[in-house]
Amino acid sequence: MSWTDKIFDGIKAVNRALQGQDLPDAACNLLYDIQSCLCSGDGLSTESPFRAATDHAFSRAIGMLGLNPYVARIDDDGHLRRVLLRENPSGVRELYGRIH
Repeated sequence: MSWTDKIFDGIKAVNRALQGQDLPDAACNLLYDIQSCLCSGDGLSTESPFRAATDHAFSRAIGMLGLNPYVARIDDDGHLRRVLLRENPSGVRELYGRIH
């Protein structure tokens, strides 16, 4: 599965969770934040980082992509996060994100 397909699968999963359910406002807000993060870029470079409203949304987006078990280290310079990944099925070595 391509990286783009994996991102779209995450977006579809968020949309399914939002449809037809009476979710608390906090849950809906988090799901919208995750959706915005996944729609913001591919996360593969500093030019196309994921953009997230909160640390929690960024972390959950990485989880939606199935990468939480592969996180080796997270570097944060205050403006940009670099997530270093161990070998994983997606073949992604690094992800980038901005929290705003």
